[in-house]
Formats: sequence, C-alpha cells, structure tokens
Amino acid sequence: MTTIGDEALYRALAVGGATPVEVAREARRRGVPAMTVILLVRRVFDLSLVVALDAYVQAEHSVTLHEDQGQLGEMVEAEARQAELDRTWEDTLTRARDVLGQGRSVEDVLRLLRSAGYGKIDAMRALKTLGVMTLREAKRAVHLSDAWADQRARDDTLHDEAERALGREDEGTDTG
Repeated sequence: MTTIGDEALYRALAVGGATPVEVAREARRRGVPAMTVILLVRRVFDLSLVVALDAYVQAEHSVTLHEDQGQLGEMVEAEARQAELDRTWEDTLTRARDVLGQGRSVEDVLRLLRSAGYGKIDAMRALKTLGVMTLREAKRAVHLSDAWADQRARDDTLHDEAERALGREDEGTDTG
C-alpha cells in the first residue's frame, strides 16, 4: 500500500521532470499494486483515470492503452472467429448437452470444458448458449466452480484490490 510519505517520493520525481510513465514504472518496480499505481499517477499528475491507466499500460507493456486494447481486441476477435469456425467448439457443446441430458451437473459440464482446453469466458458462453443460465449466473457459477477453484483466490484478490483502490479514491472525493 502506498502511504502519503511514499506519495511524496513520486511527487518529487514528477517535480524533477519524471513523466507519468516513469513514475508508474518506478512504483511497480517498488512493488506497488497495479490499481494503486494507476490512482497514484492520477493524483500526482492530476490526470483522468483513462490517461493514468494509459501511463500504467505503457510502463508495464511498452505500448499505449490504445495499442494494447487494439492488440487485445484483435486477439479476442480472432479467438471468437476461430471458436465460431471451429467444429471442436460445436462438438464440445454437443458433448455438454449430452452431459446435461444424462442428468449430470453443471459442474460436470464445466469440468468437460476445462479439460477440453476452454477458458472461463468460453465456459460462461457455453452455459448461456446451452440455455442453462443467464450470462450473469454463468459468471458466478464458473467463478465458484470446482473446475476453476485454482484461479478463484487470484481472481478474488484482483477484485478486492480494485474495490479497495476505488473505495479509497471515493473517500478522497470532495462531494460538497
């Protein structure tokens, strides 16, 4: 957690001519959590959240947020096209329907999907496609499933860190 004393260090770097990217890089080098770095850069340089996020992405990945999102978008689109074209996906959905038709559980379907190499997002999509539950319900079911229990702690930590960071920012906002 970054303290006020720590923030003074980053402010001094900024006054000395460091850019938001350089300050973000230094904070990450010192082990400051990602969400805290974004909020820190935002405060030190009086930036919007998007611009602070861009500085963080540049510090971590050496590309701008726009470039990073473009690359991610291209990857997601390619994967989506592949999944649509990939007969294996349809075959897997058929196998999942068979599992449910045999009276087996959603957890059995999730194990099938994971063992077939599909990720959490694909599992959510499959549960929705199969008509088993809404996307919101599928997200919760996948997150709490035994099939992905090994990722739950990491996902919960990230979620909690984001909530804490945003809560601290809300506490510092002048509403009146």
